[in-house]
Amino acid sequence: DEDEDEDEDEDDDDLIFRFELDPKQPGTLLEVNTADVATVRRIVDAANLSEVRPSSIVELFEAAAGPSNVLTKPKFNSVVRRLIPGDNLSSDDKEFLSFALSNIFYAFDRNNDGTVDFDEFAAGFAMLASGSK
Repeated sequence: DEDEDEDEDEDDDDLIFRFELDPKQPGTLLEVNTADVATVRRIVDAANLSEVRPSSIVELFEAAAGPSNVLTKPKFNSVVRRLIPGDNLSSDDKEFLSFALSNIFYAFDRNNDGTVDFDEFAAGFAMLASGSK
């Protein structure tokens, strides 16, 4: 259908990059568009993560994961509350960050068991902080 082709072209125009996460597994394509970039920027700005050293984030998540090297959602929430105190956030920012950061956690929880591998998660999450990217 012609309308579907136009919608698909619009999506491709908005696409910044497309990356296959695991060539051996279908459906492991990561696509980033301009709206995704705007969301990440809002997370960084609202949470003031540009003022946090990536190594600090990694240390907090590592301590939460413990010897099992596994991060659960409650442990993730605990670290987020330490990194981003809610005292200085508006109610809109609190709601947005809760939703957006939960989505980040669940994006790493590929088998939907409520846990993520610490090494993979910390590396990805630390990219939201200051330092070289």
